[in-house]
Amino acid sequence: MSVSSNVLRRSRDPQYLHLYSKTLRNYRQCSEDFLDYRYSESILNAFEVLEFFWKSISFLNSGSYPQRHLPRYSDFRTISTLLRNFLSSTQISQIQNIFSSYNPRWRPNPVQRMQPRYGDERAGIPPSQLYNYNEARKAVKYCENLTRTLSQIHRNIVINHPKSKIAILNGKVSTSSSEKRCTQHPHANRYNVRNWFDKINKIPNVIVNRLPISKIDSSFSIVINPFGESYPEKPNSQKMTPAFDVLCDYIFDGGIFVTMGGLPFTYYWDVMSGNQHNANTIVPNYPTNLVWSFISGRPQIQMRTTTLLLNNLLEKTFNVMTTMDDPTSGQVGPVSLRIFQNREDKKYWDCTYVGPFHEFRSIDPQRSPSAIPIARALRYGTEVWPIAIVRYGFGLLFHVGLDLNLSNVNEYDFTLSALEGLVTNYISYFS
Repeated sequence: MSVSSNVLRRSRDPQYLHLYSKTLRNYRQCSEDFLDYRYSESILNAFEVLEFFWKSISFLNSGSYPQRHLPRYSDFRTISTLLRNFLSSTQISQIQNIFSSYNPRWRPNPVQRMQPRYGDERAGIPPSQLYNYNEARKAVKYCENLTRTLSQIHRNIVINHPKSKIAILNGKVSTSSSEKRCTQHPHANRYNVRNWFDKINKIPNVIVNRLPISKIDSSFSIVINPFGESYPEKPNSQKMTPAFDVLCDYIFDGGIFVTMGGLPFTYYWDVMSGNQHNANTIVPNYPTNLVWSFISGRPQIQMRTTTLLLNNLLEKTFNVMTTMDDPTSGQVGPVSLRIFQNREDKKYWDCTYVGPFHEFRSIDPQRSPSAIPIARALRYGTEVWPIAIVRYGFGLLFHVGLDLNLSNVNEYDFTLSALEGLVTNYISYFS
């Protein structure tokens, strides 16, 4: 599919990226409001999805958009020219029907007309009394259709760029000179940010940038975290994990975020204090196994296990978990093993490396119902997934569960090969 140079240029314009992001974020809020029984708020966000979808396409088409909330029929005819480059006639018809259902000017019906976003202002009925479960459910369905369509268009434009944009986190959250750059790389300390930049920059047809988290947007097809089990964070009085939320938004909007070298998001590097902290302790921990014992004749409570590992950001957010140590069975630290693939895994990346490699914190399929394997291994007789993806919103979390410490050269080469496969077969990961 050929895409005009003007559309390619506009697809990386900050104004378009804002409109695109607003479409997807309002869809997420529309869905959350519906699940929380806030039907009028769900409808309100549905109107926002309609508006920002239309304005995103309008900007791609002409570089500007009308300053109105909803399009007229003539406006839709204008953007249909661009839609035909990416969608079938059936898809375009579905979108047109959605817009006409929510715009009284398109489908006037004196008996049962669709009400505007602020309720029935003519009759004085507020949204909370006007909209019900059925209306909100229909709105969520329509919004999902529009959002998936926009993400499909965006992805097709991304792969038509002569060079894909890749970002490597540079260890900071913003461009502020007061921030202290992350210096910790738990289980990924063989290469620093500069080394990764130099290696990845040699992959054909890519543009690589080293950026703070605040500069990440949907123009980047892939974002790489080189800090292993840690990541840069800037806690504030309103949020404990604002930078983590930015990364989650990037993935939800259709990006691919790469983690490697252990359990992702185990630690956060506070860029203001220059200290590393255990991210699991952001949520209070509770004991799950207590025993009474007597020490020097006095009764004491010993805490055997807590909810610490259950609070990790990976499992809480993405509903997946990695393998963990089991000291009672002697299963501690990295394990040397060989990699293999099943036939269905090769559609993502045909792995020519087999190992042995030092596996560390592979995705555990027993605790990761939503994960998809790309490379597999047998760890103490049980299958684990050293490379796997997790779908989150419209994007992917791409995890490499290998120990990338100083002495492990093969693991690094294997990881770099996997990243090359990710760039080359980018569209396969979404099919």
